[in-house]
Amino acid sequence: MTSHPETMAEATSAAEPYSFEPPASLLESSEDEESASSDENSTVDEPGDDIPAAENDARAWCQCGHCVVWPGQQRREKVCCHHYPQVTGKFEGGGMQCITTHQGFRDNCLSRYTIESVIILFKQSLRKRWKEEFENKDEPHRTYRHVAYSSFVRWVWHTTGRKNRKILPACIVATVRDQFPSQIYTGFKYAV
Repeated sequence: MTSHPETMAEATSAAEPYSFEPPASLLESSEDEESASSDENSTVDEPGDDIPAAENDARAWCQCGHCVVWPGQQRREKVCCHHYPQVTGKFEGGGMQCITTHQGFRDNCLSRYTIESVIILFKQSLRKRWKEEFENKDEPHRTYRHVAYSSFVRWVWHTTGRKNRKILPACIVATVRDQFPSQIYTGFKYAV
């Protein structure tokens, strides 16, 4: 027969804290493995995973000849326009090497007049939310870049929005930044 403690005090004094927990060293190594596997799982489908070790040289992963590497560029941002079938589907004929040379891209995403027209459309449809979230009177080029990137995504994938983020090809980002320069740039961020 098993003996049962007679009082609650005896029962609690027999229990040792953390007696059923694994040692800290085992716990830390399993957490490291879990975070490594979750990192692997979260980036499996992201562009840039298949780039060679010489990732700081755009020639190692760029196929169009227009991609560049910029300071602070994340690995997932090192992707060429040739990576996306939706983008290469816009190429007209066999002679086009980069989407940045497409007249549709130039007219929709680099024309200040087109972008200003889109800003007016956004202001009318989004009203107060546009002003609060996107308009930057101190740095209008930031607003222009935002609209240019949105216009590119809408032109290629036909949809935009908070939950529909796309990692843009480096050639697109570089060309838009050249057209609408700034001192500070923000890289790709997932929606929260």
